[in-house]
Amino acid sequence: IVLTSYPIKPKDRTGSTSEEGLPIKRSIQRPIADAYLYNNVVNVSFNGDIAVVNVTITNESTGESVYSETHSSPALNIDLNGESTGNYLIEIETEDTLLTGSFSL
Repeated sequence: IVLTSYPIKPKDRTGSTSEEGLPIKRSIQRPIADAYLYNNVVNVSFNGDIAVVNVTITNESTGESVYSETHSSPALNIDLNGESTGNYLIEIETEDTLLTGSFSL
């Protein structure tokens, strides 16, 4: 599952240079989580310490939330074997980042 990251709180409003006109040093950030689908089970693993994360899976056709929980564990497995085939949206939200991804069952 490809996850796209969206910042919830803006971190840099000054553009690509500092207020002094110097370039801002940036590092490549690893996503806070990775998600995989295997045999209708979504596996989510968190890269680093996550205090609290909200995970929601929604059936895109019906808009029904089929899974919604708050977690603090380093990994979780979500069994979707009882769900109908179709397209689903996963949202993983921390205090300052929202990750979204789509997948099909």
